[in-house]
Amino acid sequence: MPIEKILKNIGLRVITNNYQSFSRGDKRQIIEISIENFSLKILPLICYEIIYSGKLSKNHDFDFIINISEDGWFGNSIGPKQHFAHSTFRAVESGKYILRSANNGIAAIINPLGIVEQKVKFGDTGYIDFFESKNIQPTIFSKYGNKIFIILIFLYIFIIFSFNRIKNE
Repeated sequence: MPIEKILKNIGLRVITNNYQSFSRGDKRQIIEISIENFSLKILPLICYEIIYSGKLSKNHDFDFIINISEDGWFGNSIGPKQHFAHSTFRAVESGKYILRSANNGIAAIINPLGIVEQKVKFGDTGYIDFFESKNIQPTIFSKYGNKIFIILIFLYIFIIFSFNRIKNE
């Protein structure tokens, strides 16, 4: 329920039939799968969670991002294509592979450089297999996040003041 804290106080909790909250959690959990000498860490993102830049996880110690999405409700609009484009951006930002599964949307394997290695097109049915990943160095954005833009803004301000100071002398 949107704006749950407000709406539940005026009796609208019955819309969810008094079930538990569907609000976001405080943190995202990385799922670790360990079998004998093999270990895999994945960050699961459900549906629209993939669209939020720089807010995937504070912990970057995972191997892959798995995005499971219900794109059927978009219908025949541009929605599934936009949703997929955000997945590509997150792959580049995080420097991780994204394995995306979407009904009626675009399922794909996107590498950390933003290259779609395999894909099931919008509206098609099918599957793709992921056999191996390439080791790619972390991106600057995955290391520093939005701090890069703050540094660039301060640098820009410094340059402006420097030029104005030289001009006035």
